[in-house]
Amino acid sequence: MINKIINLTILILSLILLVYTPRWETILFFIIIVWIYFDLEFKEHKKHKDLESFKHDNKLFYSFLNDLSSNDESIKFIRNFDFKNSFPKEQLNKLYELDKEWNKMDFNFENEELEIAKKDFLHRNRKFLKMIEKKTTPGHLNWLSAIPKKFRKSFYLPTEVLKEIDSLNVAAINVYKSYENLLDIGSEKLNKKVY
Repeated sequence: MINKIINLTILILSLILLVYTPRWETILFFIIIVWIYFDLEFKEHKKHKDLESFKHDNKLFYSFLNDLSSNDESIKFIRNFDFKNSFPKEQLNKLYELDKEWNKMDFNFENEELEIAKKDFLHRNRKFLKMIEKKTTPGHLNWLSAIPKKFRKSFYLPTEVLKEIDSLNVAAINVYKSYENLLDIGSEKLNKKVY
């Protein structure tokens, strides 16, 4: 604030000097002072805007981590599970909730890299959840299985079924890697340790 007052005072004094001594040196001096004044104002404004963006992104990032932490069962599940086995759909509840809530417009990061990483994660997550709905069916105790009912008791699975299972495993790993990427970028940009 004091710098602003000093700069404004110098600007006014140089204007007075220009009015009383309109020589080329005074005009040049006035132009330089005006340029410095507006340059400082611009830098101050940018600094304030950057701080506000940082606060916004920091708050939003921690909100995201609160909704889906790295210790969450859904994250552990997609990182470790092999879709040759049956599983309770509840294992994916957090991913479904996140898909529903975080695709809204009011959850946008100001930082472009963070926003791109968030969109990548949400896209991969939605794609994975659609694959789950398309490629699994209810089994014993209403658990889901990627193995069609007619092959569940078979010792050997057809190649097509194995490919479907592999595609689910790959999609799950891609969601997890995208999640890790978002955490890495968030911790880098916001200078926070998140693991």
